[in-house]
This record gives sequence, structure tokens and C-alpha cells, in this order.
Amino acid sequence: MTDVAPMRGFSLLELLIALTISLLITAAVGYVYISSLQAYRTQGALSRLQEGARYAFEFLGKDLRMAGASGCAFSTSANALNTPTDWYKDLFGRPLQGTNDTLAGDACTAWGTPCWLGRDTVTVLLADISQEHIVQSHNTSGPLPQITLDTGAGLSAGQLLVATDCSHAAVFQATGVTGAVVDHAASGTPGNSTVNLGVGGAVYGYALGSRVYPLKAATYYIGTNPAGEPALYRLVPQGASATLTAEELVEGVEDMQITYGVDTTVPADGEVDFVDPDGDGDPYLTAAQVESVAVPGLNNDERWRRVISVRVSLLMRTSEDGVVPAPQTYTFNGATVHPADRRLRKVFTHVIKLRNR
Repeated sequence: MTDVAPMRGFSLLELLIALTISLLITAAVGYVYISSLQAYRTQGALSRLQEGARYAFEFLGKDLRMAGASGCAFSTSANALNTPTDWYKDLFGRPLQGTNDTLAGDACTAWGTPCWLGRDTVTVLLADISQEHIVQSHNTSGPLPQITLDTGAGLSAGQLLVATDCSHAAVFQATGVTGAVVDHAASGTPGNSTVNLGVGGAVYGYALGSRVYPLKAATYYIGTNPAGEPALYRLVPQGASATLTAEELVEGVEDMQITYGVDTTVPADGEVDFVDPDGDGDPYLTAAQVESVAVPGLNNDERWRRVISVRVSLLMRTSEDGVVPAPQTYTFNGATVHPADRRLRKVFTHVIKLRNR
């Protein structure tokens, strides 16, 4: 007979050692996988925050840069609207203004939409020169004065408009739009107080080649969206009655603080000056400080017209909790905050130079 070699197996000790090594390898692979997954999730969340901040700055920057734009320079102006000093009508008086850390009772809480207290707001008005309409004729006689344009595309009844011939500018409401013909009767909501577009209610006719632009007015603020998340909103007049309507722009904007670079030289030289009323070493002023004696001017309209640049700081946060492994301490607006949640937060700051100053 042929001898058969006896079969040998693993000892219990060898099995335990092999099992231990396998568990260590599995744990290491799992740790690497979980770490990679967490890093991927964090990077994805950070990318979304950056994207949201870019969108927010695009909206804000486009309007702020053009604050007060009227199409071209003018020597005289008139506002034919009822209550022309309402914030969304006051292009010539105060095309830029802000509020500092809104409180209960401030304007934004009366707009019919939730407003986050303690956040700044900024209001900007301008003629939307991207929608230019050229005057063909202007009938100023009769009970229904009319401006005939090259085209009425994009215009509708109730819209607030700016007319200019680079000598005189006027703000009025289109009480009717038929084709390329725009009516501006003494009616409507909020309505025109007069059919005349000249200074002091005098008759003024716009000649061939004059321009008409939509009046763009918006107040930017931080509100709460239907999902309960903070978001950047803007309030704009819309529809046949120029009804103030809230529009959500960017979700995840938890806080917005806005400060202003001001020209305090008399007479103004168009350059930002270092002015530091609170001694914090920061030349940018809050909205309350713009309206203080630190800025030259006989009234707040004159003080706001001295603003040369706007610095916007946004605190962005993820909508998802548990993005970071532990609560993330952050510093914003001079305060260090220790949140209870594990959302990712990031501060973004952008300085915007105003062109029409």
C-alpha cells in the first residue's frame, strides 16, 4: 500500500490570528470609506455654499453697482407718482438706503413675509437700462397723455417707468399699454398724482429719441422660506397695481451684514474716506452710522448719496444637519458663535463699487 500523508488544518491560535488580521483590515477599509464619504459630503456641501454665495452676490452686485442709474445725466427731475417718497418710488431722492439689524416694528416685519430679526436690509432703485424703449412721439394734451415708443415689448399696465431725454427725467406709472403706446393718466394704483411729467407738475413733452426704461426697485433681506430655511429674499413691485411681492432668491443665507464706504470730503470728491465714529478701525459704516453726524449732509438723502461702495458679508449654511462631525464655531459680524447643530457654515464677503456717484 502507498502511504498517505496525514492532512493538517489550522490550529485555533492560527484561526484567531487570521480572524483578527481580517477584522483589522476590514475596520481600516471601513474607516477609510467613511472618512472619504464624510470628506465628499463636506466638499459637496461647501461647493453648494460657494455656489449660493455667487448667486447672491450676482443679484446684489448687479443692482447695487447701478443704484441711481437713470439712463443718462439730467439737469431736472420730476416724480409724478402718488406718495413719491415711498421707498420703491424714490429714484431721485434716495436710490440707495439700508437698515441696520432690523428689529420688531421695522419695515420688513410689515411686508407680509417673515423677516429674520437682527439682519441688515438694503434697498436699491435704478432705471433698468437693459430694457430700453425709444420715444417716437409724446402727446401731452387731453385727459389721456400718451407716449408712443418704438416697441412696447416687456411693458405692461401698472409698471413704474423712467423717461429721460438727458435733460429732464421723470418717474411715472403706466396706466395702460396698448402695443407701443403707453398711457400715463392721473389714476391707477399707486397711481400718478398728475398727468404732467415736468417739474412741479408742469407740462413736459419727450421728443423723438428720448428714452423710457422700467424702474427697478428691490429691497434685499433675509427671510424664511416655506421649508423653514433662511434665504435671501427681495421685495419688488409687481403687477397692475405695483403690489410689493416677496421673491426668494437663494436658500441657505443665514445672515447678511451690509456696511458702506462713504465720501466725507466737502465738497465730495468721489473717493471713500476713512471715517470711524465707533473707533473699531473699520472705515465701512453701518446704515445707522451713515445717517449720523459722522457723514456730511443736511438730511439723510444727502448722506446716502455720499455712499461710494457697499461691502456685503453673507453667512451661508447648509440645510442639512450633521454635515460636520462636531458643532462648528464661527465668527461673524464681530461675534463668535457656538451653534448647537452640526451644519457647515461659511462667511463670504464682497465689496461693490457704485458707478453712478
